[in-house]
Amino acid sequence: RRRRPRPWWRVERGMGMILSNSGAVGGRHGVLVEWLNACCGREVTAEASEITRSKPFERKPPLQAPRRPSLLQASGHANGLHKDTSNPSFILKTYDAVEARNYETIHKVDSGDPIQSFVGTYGGVVTLDETGAASPDQAPKKFLRIGNLLVGKENPCVMDCKLGTRTFKESEVTSKKQRTDLYANMLKLDPGQLTDEERNLGAITKHRFMSARDAMSSSSTLGFRIGGICSQEGQRADKTKELQKLREASDIVPMLLRVLPSHICNDPQVNVRRRLARTKDIIRQLEELSAALQESPFFSSHECIGTSVLFVVDKETAHVHLIDFAKTEPLPDGIQIDHRSVWTPGNHEDGVLTGVESLLTLWNQALAVLQDEIASKMLVDQELARQTDQVEELLKANGVDTKALCSDKGRSHEELVWELQVERSASLELDGKGGIRRAVEIVKAWIIADAGPDEKGEMSPHVLMDEARQSPFARKLVAGESWEEALRRALSEQMGLTPAQQARHFRVEMSSYMMRHEERMGHARGGFPGLNSLYHVHEVDVHVVDPLHPELACMGLPSGGNFSTVLNFNLLLGSEVKHWSWRPKSETCHAARGTVAGFPRGSRPTEQTKLLQPSISRACTSPKDALLDNGLWPGTEGPCARAIFQLLRAAEWLGNAS
Repeated sequence: RRRRPRPWWRVERGMGMILSNSGAVGGRHGVLVEWLNACCGREVTAEASEITRSKPFERKPPLQAPRRPSLLQASGHANGLHKDTSNPSFILKTYDAVEARNYETIHKVDSGDPIQSFVGTYGGVVTLDETGAASPDQAPKKFLRIGNLLVGKENPCVMDCKLGTRTFKESEVTSKKQRTDLYANMLKLDPGQLTDEERNLGAITKHRFMSARDAMSSSSTLGFRIGGICSQEGQRADKTKELQKLREASDIVPMLLRVLPSHICNDPQVNVRRRLARTKDIIRQLEELSAALQESPFFSSHECIGTSVLFVVDKETAHVHLIDFAKTEPLPDGIQIDHRSVWTPGNHEDGVLTGVESLLTLWNQALAVLQDEIASKMLVDQELARQTDQVEELLKANGVDTKALCSDKGRSHEELVWELQVERSASLELDGKGGIRRAVEIVKAWIIADAGPDEKGEMSPHVLMDEARQSPFARKLVAGESWEEALRRALSEQMGLTPAQQARHFRVEMSSYMMRHEERMGHARGGFPGLNSLYHVHEVDVHVVDPLHPELACMGLPSGGNFSTVLNFNLLLGSEVKHWSWRPKSETCHAARGTVAGFPRGSRPTEQTKLLQPSISRACTSPKDALLDNGLWPGTEGPCARAIFQLLRAAEWLGNAS
């Protein structure tokens, strides 16, 4: 399976954080202490581990060759857009007479309206069948042919921002038509707002629903709301969990940045510079759009409801467009609006300029955030550059082939240093053979649910699998965490489930718990090429109590369908879409994990820890190349490193004494 490119480093423990906190962790080192006390008859301080921990990196192959732009729809009605097979410079949108009239008015040759440059080109009305071919059959459909805004873009991302302080028309305010579908939507949006009368009726008016939705979002306060963000990888923001009630400016700023390219090349400096450049492009065009709207004859004479700003961004360009004119109507005679004033019934104010100006303000705030991040990162990079040279020399002195780390196929020296020093997600330790190895600690959860139906029409056990890694749900531990805490955090960040929801819907089978240790050489798809990695894996089964519960629909249950999530992201390098699937338990490796190194499931292989007794041999011959006196790379010499060093020294003393 092809996997998606991603940044070579990322800080994911919250927006914009650069440094993760270090602290005490224990687990397997407590077993070492217990073993040493028993063997040596001496008291050893059981200081906890500072093998640093974090979320997992997932290696991605280089960017694929540019693909022909496909249709990306961030928001709006599904199946409303179609490819124009006769001309890829256009797309086909379901015909609407009002929207057709507005496109014709805006693009009149003699109008010279300044908003023309922000509105897609107009190719008239065509009659086609559903397949897109010229239709002689009995059921032709009419479509608007409008400009394809993705032409010439390489792997673009689009964001739809609905403009205006209201998204309903004046005529809809007085409509008394009751709709059961909007009642169902209101139940999902906020059932607490429904009155007893509406519950008894089981229906609400369109104005009731749309005004409630506007009030819950930033439409009522800022004059716009984010309708969706998507790329060819999928949605970059969950509409239900993240966007639906997004209201505060402080929450919207980092969300805006998700439209920026998250991965451009393997050079992080290039990534940062281009994200900064695209932000400046957007600000410039929003300023031009604001000026064009205020000078536009069309805009001054129309009430614009449901109009959106569409941001189209790839690694080289960013463009701002105006789209959606199906609810844009000429103002009644004698009515003038400024598109900023507060709406009251009958005054026809829409708040569109309020929305554009709010977007401009928030994008300027986003630029300031990025610049602050860059200033902080430059200080970090100066130290990283120095430490990168040191770790390269250290690896060479200990027999590690550093050429593999310099290739495009593997992870780089810089990424290793970032992992050691900034994210603190790993440590370097002696391997007992005169060399060094990388050590990390992981929790792997086999999340099992009865999903389906299968080909027999029955529900059967399925396991949640990461499509890119072809493995179950897994996460590295961060400093100070137990594996249980790491699992709760991962479910919260990846699936959007609160601790209370996790307690209701998941049952951790402690009898299935295992801890195993794997040492393997890194390669292009995992670890670091040429460097051995020692993985301490906490493995456990997690059962879904009730797959039919609606709160688990975000995980593709109960049907067991594929779904995607967006990882928490760093403001400089962006977000990442992860794809998940439910596989029949029999098709996964779950059945093969009954024992580990001869230890049955549910046991803690304490004797296995004897494998973690590295000797004190060193291959380094000069102070510059040498490890610290505690045998570990600088920056990993915390409480755990000191505890391990005490164990090593005591073991050496015991060997000399015997």
